[in-house]
Amino acid sequence: MTMRDQWDALTGAGGMIDVIATDYGPSGRHDALVAGIADVVSRERVPLPVAIAMCTLRVASAIPGLAPRRGSLAAGLIADVVVARSTDITDVRDVYVRGERVVENAELVTAPSTRKWQSRT
Repeated sequence: MTMRDQWDALTGAGGMIDVIATDYGPSGRHDALVAGIADVVSRERVPLPVAIAMCTLRVASAIPGLAPRRGSLAAGLIADVVVARSTDITDVRDVYVRGERVVENAELVTAPSTRKWQSRT
C-alpha cells in the first residue's frame, strides 16, 4: 500500500481525522499542511472551512494549555492570518504576522517584527 493509498483511506473514511498538524516546517514553511488542506478539499472529503479548522482551531484545542489564546480569529486572541484564493489556497495573496502585513499581493514587503507577545493571562 502506497502512502497515497493510506492517505486516501484515512481521509475517505469520514470522521476518522480530526486534526492535520506537524511540528516540522523547514525554514518556517508548512507547505505539507497547505497541500493536505488542498487535497482533502479538492477530493471533497471535507469543506474548506472544516479543513482549515483541522489545521488551526482543532490543533490548538487538542492539548489544553499548549496554545492558549490561539487557533481562531477573535478579539484578544493571538493569530497570524493568511489570505489566499478560495479556489487555490496555495495562491497566497497576503500574510499578516502579529498584525503586520508582511506579504502583499504575493510579494514579501517586510520581514515580520521580532517583538514578542506579552502574556495577558
